[in-house]
Amino acid sequence: MKKLASLLVIAGILFSCSEDDSDEIIITPPPPAGEANVVINEVAYLSGEVELINAGDAAMDVSNYFLCLGPGTYVQVGNIVSSGDANLAPGAFLVLDYAMPNATGGLGLYRNNSDFTDPSTLADFVQWGNAGSARENVAVAAGIWTDGEFVPVVGSDSNSIVFDGNGNAASDWTETTTVTIKN
Repeated sequence: MKKLASLLVIAGILFSCSEDDSDEIIITPPPPAGEANVVINEVAYLSGEVELINAGDAAMDVSNYFLCLGPGTYVQVGNIVSSGDANLAPGAFLVLDYAMPNATGGLGLYRNNSDFTDPSTLADFVQWGNAGSARENVAVAAGIWTDGEFVPVVGSDSNSIVFDGNGNAASDWTETTTVTIKN
């Protein structure tokens, strides 16, 4: 009987303790913060429209970003947003009216206007036509463009160049015969 009582006490102890019972405090970390990735998605170079997309997984306010065609030719995104809202959710598009040079040019998207020659401030870049643009060297130094590359275009008002979503080369852009900018 004494043995049976001892076995019952031991069994009670074993079954009353579980993996949940612990003095250890378990802290569940918050999910990792997402990252925004705002890039130029399409350029209607003759009709003067630029489409940005947030290809990341966190929202981003781009009102303090700048579009820059070259020295002295830049504008703050917040000053040309037609909808009044420059906050881009993941996967969202933002269309901007911005007059660009004819069939040859380049466009930089800068995080701020502290220094347009500083590669760390350049978020994205594209150039089209048949010659390099004024900010090509900054994009090359930033590692987001290849020296001497440009997207070939035919120069029709109804055409635009569209990013395929991959890479940093002119070959990642194609000219379309119809502007597909999401209005």
